[in-house]
Amino acid sequence: MSIDNKATLFLKAEVKASNGKFKLNDCMCGDIELADAKGVVGGGSKAHFSTGSVYGIFVVETDKGKMSKLFEEVGNEVKPIDQAGTIYPIYWGKDIHPGSRILAHARHNPGTGNAELEKIKALRGLNLIYGCVYVTTYDKFEQHLHTTYKPLLGTSGSGKKTIWSIVDK
Repeated sequence: MSIDNKATLFLKAEVKASNGKFKLNDCMCGDIELADAKGVVGGGSKAHFSTGSVYGIFVVETDKGKMSKLFEEVGNEVKPIDQAGTIYPIYWGKDIHPGSRILAHARHNPGTGNAELEKIKALRGLNLIYGCVYVTTYDKFEQHLHTTYKPLLGTSGSGKKTIWSIVDK
């Protein structure tokens, strides 16, 4: 059984439209490499993952006046991603552990490189949704989304490098 919302349906369609450049994965697997720490705990062990995730956070427009207030508060305006013109990308991101990262974007956590959505007054009361897909070359897919669908927040630059290694199979 698949549970999708408009956000995941968009992301999956974008992967499919890449004509093989990106591929969806339905799971994550890998191996763990324990470091020879000479009996010391915390000695630099690594995990190798088969894939990473890319996620998007969106606002679904129900009132044009509220969207205008949002654009004004943020000092930026973006185009909708859907044909109905009601779903706007707020933020694109990538992570190995997307659930905790998406939640971090909602909260005010200075210095963690997140969107701090709860600080944006115009977002309160709006319908926010998110979607996440596991995809090959997830860093390149995130960059594709930034380039093709400019988000309301964030930059087109890559985020911090991961301490885990990704193995695309």
